[in-house]
Amino acid sequence: MNRKKSKRIKLQSSKIIVTWLRSILSEEEADKVNLKTFRELLPEQTHFYGGGKFLLNAYTERWTQKKLNRR
Repeated sequence: MNRKKSKRIKLQSSKIIVTWLRSILSEEEADKVNLKTFRELLPEQTHFYGGGKFLLNAYTERWTQKKLNRR
């Protein structure tokens, strides 16, 4: 994958996460979420140990990028 495509996927994944966060939060809290502040609401742990290996937590930025990359 070239650099242009990876940049587009990274930006698109951020937008998807912001949209998702706004949909699950109340209106007052949703107004505070934007592309600069959404990382504060995501879990700090990006991986977990299960089944004898480390796995990627769902609904993190990297998880969303991997899902977009599969398309």
